[in-house]
Amino acid sequence: MAWLRIARGFLAGALALGLVVLPAIGRPPQGYGPGAAHRSIDASNLLWKPAGEQFYTLQTENNYGSNSGQSVRYCQTTPRPISRFSLFLPGRLYANGKEQNGYNETYFSGAIEYPVGAGALPLPIFSVNGQSLIAIDPASTGTTTDPIAVNIPAGAQFCLRAAIGVAYPPASITVGSATTGGSLTAGTYYYEGTCILGPGESGPTAEVSGTTNGGNLTLPITFTATTGAFGCDKIKVYRGSTSGSEAYLGTIPGPGLTFIDAGTVPTVAGATPPAASKYPYSVSLGSGSSKEETVNFVPTYGPLSTPGPSSAYVYIPVLLSDDVSALSICGMGDSIQAGTGISNNQSFLGNTPETANWFSVGLPAGVDSLNESIPSSYVASLAATSAYNASIRLRMIDFCDWIVTNLGTNDIYANGETWQQVAQAHIQLGSWVHGRGKKYAITTLLPRVSTTNNMTTIGGQTFVNSSYEAQREDYNVWVRGGMQVNAGTPVLSGGAPTTSIDGYFDAATALGEVNASGAPTPNGGYWPVPASPVYSGQTLTGSPTTTNLPVGSASYTVHALAGYVVSITSGADAGSTCVISDNTATSLTCASALGSAPAAGDTLSILETIGFDGIHPALLGSQMIAGGSGGFTTWAAANLKPF
Repeated sequence: MAWLRIARGFLAGALALGLVVLPAIGRPPQGYGPGAAHRSIDASNLLWKPAGEQFYTLQTENNYGSNSGQSVRYCQTTPRPISRFSLFLPGRLYANGKEQNGYNETYFSGAIEYPVGAGALPLPIFSVNGQSLIAIDPASTGTTTDPIAVNIPAGAQFCLRAAIGVAYPPASITVGSATTGGSLTAGTYYYEGTCILGPGESGPTAEVSGTTNGGNLTLPITFTATTGAFGCDKIKVYRGSTSGSEAYLGTIPGPGLTFIDAGTVPTVAGATPPAASKYPYSVSLGSGSSKEETVNFVPTYGPLSTPGPSSAYVYIPVLLSDDVSALSICGMGDSIQAGTGISNNQSFLGNTPETANWFSVGLPAGVDSLNESIPSSYVASLAATSAYNASIRLRMIDFCDWIVTNLGTNDIYANGETWQQVAQAHIQLGSWVHGRGKKYAITTLLPRVSTTNNMTTIGGQTFVNSSYEAQREDYNVWVRGGMQVNAGTPVLSGGAPTTSIDGYFDAATALGEVNASGAPTPNGGYWPVPASPVYSGQTLTGSPTTTNLPVGSASYTVHALAGYVVSITSGADAGSTCVISDNTATSLTCASALGSAPAAGDTLSILETIGFDGIHPALLGSQMIAGGSGGFTTWAAANLKPF
């Protein structure tokens, strides 16, 4: 009973501290809590809707394979009073921008720890219908736990203690030579085995076979231990008379034991093994490999939001709590809205894609938010509201008042769709959002160019595809022109505004889009470039390499230039550029190598650009979109209102 031992250990730890389990708390009536007059939602298996929830997205990294079964402790200081919590546990996950089934038989147990180091106070355990060991269906959208009451004042720290487990099949199965006795008929038999862990069952082992003959009509089947951290509570054995026809035969207490098939027990017709399992990649639940790790998680109120998973990332779990705000906003975009263009190296100064993207930075203070923006996303996929592409993010709509999305660029530039197809998809998705009682806002699309010099000059920018650029420009004309439709078809003029979209934010203008001459121009097609360097005439000293550039006479602030761009201005490598990954007081490190090493005595300039790749805003670009003239902060304060 490996999983149950873990779960019991989890609860035993609470009891050892004098902690007790609180009973599950029933869901309050619709509109319960602060701001009850704000609005209520349909009575479904969702978190209650007071006025707005505060979201906490746990910083769980790559999935949960080798660390399966470890107890993890996530801690955070709340900026506001909190009285109740629920967890949203998605069953499905994203990989390469697509949603797919999660891992077979994933289990979760968890509790709120408050006060931290709670002593003899109760430790409320999350449950679903009274069950504290929660099985997560890998094909489902997700599960929301029953709410629990914990009164936490503003400024206090609390923690989520959690354990996640995955049922793995036995590592191997072997069939020994037939032995005397038994009642199997002579012939070949096929076997598979599965691991039973808590309330669920893993996928099957590889199929093996054994042969009986003469008087040797008994077959021994042996299983070795599972590779999962929890092991198996027991193993189910399946037998078939032809390959692929296995049905349930019997059970043994665990791996390392032998099941003797003497033919005295028939198989159960129709009781076939589960579908083949999908299992995690290697895992990182923070740093280190101790049985209990402490990992921060980010409150997504106000300026902080956390993006959804990117390639091969899983989203477990989202902690939701009621608070005193009257508004909650979901960002539902692509890598641009997720902050992908912000160099992770800038985390030296506290700027990460998660915290410094324009959506997170731009929301007014006091507004709860959840940034579910995922790289390689398409509005057409979400508009289809299909389980394969959309269900997790659309499921989270029930916890938001407004949806803000920048989607559309991948539809045009990766899928070759027309502006009208993108517009129609937004209308369709907006209608679906309206049907859930929410509001829907879109943005204009940023220019998309290739660059030869990390966006330091307009001359180094080239349209990725001229016909796609024309579609982007027409789409922006449609957005700025009131999002008109005529007989259900998006039109640039002569129609009436669609009722399915509640507003738009002009992200391209906030970025400062320019024409080929550098003049600010709607649909100019180019990104603005630095008017002048931050540093110029910097002379290289010592022995420069393609990645290390010493400037002996400099006195830079350590780390402060991470995410800026070096441009070599003299010598054989003049014109070469690189993004700075870090700096000391007297040297610069390139994130990627220059084409050749410059020489001592060559000069360089340092520039802050608004992007590096012609697609994603860098830190400065995100700051411009958020706080520039007509930026997201101003627009959101004026337009994203309770209703």
